[in-house]
Amino acid sequence: NAWCASPLCGQPALSELLACPLSLQMLRGLHALHKHNVWYGDLKPANVVLGARREGEAVPKVKLIDFGGAKTLGED
Repeated sequence: NAWCASPLCGQPALSELLACPLSLQMLRGLHALHKHNVWYGDLKPANVVLGARREGEAVPKVKLIDFGGAKTLGED
């Protein structure tokens, strides 16, 4: 199961208590990509999905999808 992290995708708006840790996960993912010289290139709500919340987890895992616009830095 995955849900789009946006009311634009037919989901309700997220509370601050949920949005903050999810945003942090997303930023950590982008940071990891940048450390490997990868530019994501298409960050938008429809490309951020939430996995199913597992038992014992406070928030679901954030997943970035659609790497079609991603580039390795230094590529032409």
